Amino acid sequence: MRSGKALDKVKLRELAIELENAIDAACEKGINEAEQFKPYAAQQIADAKAMKIDATVEFNTHGAWHYWFSETDLGECNEIMSAFARFSDVLTGDDQDPAIQRLTKRMQAIKDELFPPEKK
Repeated sequence: MRSGKALDKVKLRELAIELENAIDAACEKGINEAEQFKPYAAQQIADAKAMKIDATVEFNTHGAWHYWFSETDLGECNEIMSAFARFSDVLTGDDQDPAIQRLTKRMQAIKDELFPPEKK
């Protein structure tokens, strides 16, 4: 897929910095948006109980991302997340960007608040 041209590492580095900044800004806003997910999840639980649905209400990070992208003004961030998936390992050498990890940690805290872990 490479052409005969040399890879412009300077431009690639500039784009990587822009991408990291965009991801970080979106995820910081996402941490704030996560607070709005808490009443949404609580309402889903209440609705399930009212309908006597005997099923575990699934609450996970994927669900939080789905809510974030579909129910907020951040839907345009899908392109950022797609770019993140492609470039994350190259840019950081890690599986996830620190901003994503912070958002995931916040979502876990909300989950723990809604569904306190059982003590053994």
